[in-house]
Amino acid sequence: MVDTEKKERQQAAATALMDWSKWLVTLQPAAILAISGVVKFGRQPTLDLTAKTLLILSLASVVISLLAATFALGGLPSVIERLPSTAANEKGIYDMSVYWHFRVWRIVFVEHLFFVLGILFFSAFLCISIAGQK
Repeated sequence: MVDTEKKERQQAAATALMDWSKWLVTLQPAAILAISGVVKFGRQPTLDLTAKTLLILSLASVVISLLAATFALGGLPSVIERLPSTAANEKGIYDMSVYWHFRVWRIVFVEHLFFVLGILFFSAFLCISIAGQK
């Protein structure tokens, strides 16, 4: 593959990844508000231990994913600057390093994993809450 073509493809991949991360950074504060909206501040919570645990896990997951997304957004411009990747251990943008030693794929993996976990924990919380209603 010609370097120009490789650079264009890698730039397109980096741009797509940045768009995904921007979308998550926009969406996740809304998720945090939805999670915190369940908690009635100022009143004694009526949630059992399982529901509280799922809610806390959901919130923690979304926050971790949000932090990873901000790291991805902060690191991707340095990746784009170094395109096309030419190192032997860099087959694409996911293999490139950001912040001196983190590979892009690791940051993106954390971003996606905890986003999905946040959804799953909150969904489990909702299922338990709905099933427990009288």
